[in-house]
Amino acid sequence: MYGADGRDCGAAIFGLGILNQSSEVIERMWPVTFDRLAPVTDSMGAGRWRGGAGLESVLRVENTGGVRLSYIADRGEDGPGGPRGLFGGSDGIPIRVVKDLGTDTEQDLPIYFADESIGQHGTFYHVSSGGGGYGDPLQRDPDAVLEDVLDRYVSLEAARRDYGVVIEVGDADLLDHRIHVEGTRALRAQFRAARSDEGEHKP
Repeated sequence: MYGADGRDCGAAIFGLGILNQSSEVIERMWPVTFDRLAPVTDSMGAGRWRGGAGLESVLRVENTGGVRLSYIADRGEDGPGGPRGLFGGSDGIPIRVVKDLGTDTEQDLPIYFADESIGQHGTFYHVSSGGGGYGDPLQRDPDAVLEDVLDRYVSLEAARRDYGVVIEVGDADLLDHRIHVEGTRALRAQFRAARSDEGEHKP
C-alpha cells in the first residue's frame, strides 16, 4: 500500500482480520507439531513499498489414526496467482499446499479440498501468498532493502535484481553487510536506461 510495506506473515482468518494463531496454541488444540514455521525469502512483490512476506509451515500429524483435513484459500497457481503489484510493483508468490513434502508420496493439493487423509507422521506443507509491491522498486530506500536482507526477507540476489541495490558482505555470520553506494547508483541508472530503451522499441 502507499507509504508502508505490507504486513509480514499474515493470514486471513475470517471474522478476525489479518492474524495468525501461535504454533503453541495450534499444537495444544490439534494432534500436530510444527516442523517449520518461517517467513519465505523473496516471497513478496518488490516495490517502493514491498508486499508482506509469505509464511511457510510444515505440520506433522502425531495421533495414531491420522487426521482428515479440509482447506480453502485463494491465490493459487492454477487460479489468479499471487497478489498483484501496483504502479510498477511486482506480484507476490501464489499459495502452495503439499501433502507429505519431500517423500515418495509427495502430492500437490489444490487450494480448496475436503476430507483429505493424512496418516500418522505425515506432513502438511503450506505456503501463504506474499503481498504485491506498490510503486517502482528502484525508488525504494536502499537502507530498507539492506534491512530486509538482514532479516532474510529479501535475498542478496533479489536486492540486486529487483531493487538495483548492491550489497557487500564482509562476514555473513556476523551480518556484516553494507551498501555499495556508487555501485547501487550505477546499477539503478543502468536499469532505468534499459527501461527507456525498451519503451522506445515498443510498437
